[in-house]
Amino acid sequence: MTATHHPSDVGGATGSGTEGLVLGDRQLPFALPQTLPELRTYLQGALEIEHLTIPPYLTAMYTVQAGTNKAAYYTIRSIVLEEMLHMTLVANLLNAVGGRPRVAHPDFVRSYPAKLPYSALDVEIPLRHFSPEAMRTFLLIEHPQRHDAGPFQPEQG
Repeated sequence: MTATHHPSDVGGATGSGTEGLVLGDRQLPFALPQTLPELRTYLQGALEIEHLTIPPYLTAMYTVQAGTNKAAYYTIRSIVLEEMLHMTLVANLLNAVGGRPRVAHPDFVRSYPAKLPYSALDVEIPLRHFSPEAMRTFLLIEHPQRHDAGPFQPEQG
């Protein structure tokens, strides 16, 4: 499993208070951000997760043999568009809180197979041609098991 860190001490992560840290293979803990720089770092992490999911879908989509499975092709294409929309929404949120999405950083683009961040399972996401194995990978991406109940816990009072 990948170690988690507090947003302010992610070793090797790069960025400034206005940009958010580029996390690469590092992970943040499940927690509510307490400061604006932490929020920007979490949003940058979300941007990286959304980007991580696009190449596996594109690889499968572009390996569907022409004329053989239009339904699969267009279904995967719609998922790619949704992931791109998610990435755009996160980037817009990051801009809205005074941050700057960092997509040109060398650590932003992962090598594949890549580990799926924030999953309770040790999941590698490979680039696969359209196949039952690719579909199983997509299910892991869309329905990961989480480490805990998540960051939004009611306060005990």
